[in-house]
Amino acid sequence: MPVIRTSATGIMLLLSLVACRDTVPERPALASVRDSAGVSIVDHGLVDLAALPQLRVAEAPLVRIGVTDGDEAYQFNRIADATLRADGSIAVLDASRTLRVFDSTGTLRWTTGRSGDGPGEFRAPLRVEALAAAGTAPDTLLVWDIRHGRFSLFVESVGLVGEAQLPTLAGRAAWLGLLDGREALFEQRAFERTTEGAREALRTPTTLLRADASRSVVTELGSPPQTLQYQEGNDPDGAFSPAIFAEFVRFAPAGDGYWIGDPEFTQLQRVGLNGDRRIVRWRGEDRAVTSADVDAVTGIWLAESRTQAQRDAIARYAATHPRAAQFPAFDTLLVGDDGALWLRDHVREHEDDGVRRWTRLSRDGRAFTARLEHAAALQLLRVRDSEILAVEKDALDVEHLVRYRLVSSSPP
Repeated sequence: MPVIRTSATGIMLLLSLVACRDTVPERPALASVRDSAGVSIVDHGLVDLAALPQLRVAEAPLVRIGVTDGDEAYQFNRIADATLRADGSIAVLDASRTLRVFDSTGTLRWTTGRSGDGPGEFRAPLRVEALAAAGTAPDTLLVWDIRHGRFSLFVESVGLVGEAQLPTLAGRAAWLGLLDGREALFEQRAFERTTEGAREALRTPTTLLRADASRSVVTELGSPPQTLQYQEGNDPDGAFSPAIFAEFVRFAPAGDGYWIGDPEFTQLQRVGLNGDRRIVRWRGEDRAVTSADVDAVTGIWLAESRTQAQRDAIARYAATHPRAAQFPAFDTLLVGDDGALWLRDHVREHEDDGVRRWTRLSRDGRAFTARLEHAAALQLLRVRDSEILAVEKDALDVEHLVRYRLVSSSPP
């Protein structure tokens, strides 16, 4: 059973984030809504993405943090997560196993943590959240360490103020983010050997978990759709991977519920913590996979191979491994601080033009409201109002933490 150690402040773990005012321009696309056995079905039909308000990243960042050489306090190594706080400051975790806070101008304000197993120490810190709700200090930060299976609460002016241990989740569950109230959403996968036709396969049933650390409770939310993986080359010792071009099912917490998306379909499901369900459907471009697509991506893999043995293995894989009938409809789900859902277009490796494209869906799923394009060098972490927080790599592959404003690129 999970155990907990907290201070008076720490007992308020996992309170909801303050909702941010929606400032991104809206031009709702009409959708039909109907009820089916208590499930709300929102059908957008064919969505014309080009007709939506078009957004881009401003030319210059509001703040840029990171250096190639110099002060180690400003050097990053494999940024795991970062969050933008209400006062404009930024908290960041990376492979240094420290928690660093920079002010709104990018100046280091506070550092805590180190490698270890003791209070306030980290082994594999993967997520940081800024808490802002009644009962917590306004600058409270929550860190999840998957190796320890532990939440740690920090306040800048004080330091470590509480910890909660969830040993049943240590090393086994991926934290997806905060839900409303005092809970977090986790994804936990299992692995089951099976066969699909004459081919060895692996099922990965997923269980979604609500973790309420303050009450020492972990609750199962159910098992969403799973992604089938196939043994490569049907070799008894071979690795398992999804069909060529397939993607795993995606999840994203959304305040009082969460989104489930199987990229095989242009469909999403929003599940409320009160049991309400909403299915959002739409139609888009033709996504059929052709032999030419497989040949093109195989050519890329072969060109990157260094030995003949690698090239032979790739050729066998491309010829024998199952392939998806369609390209994924999306490959990432990201919920903004205002509750809107951002879906990133799937990137076809053999057609990658160096641009990443997102579509914004309103919180209730009834309107597609904007399109965003940005360079592939940006990895989005957070969206708040009309700003983004992202990791940006320079020409030397050095990471920088950047905050950009989103601006309209639509014609006036």
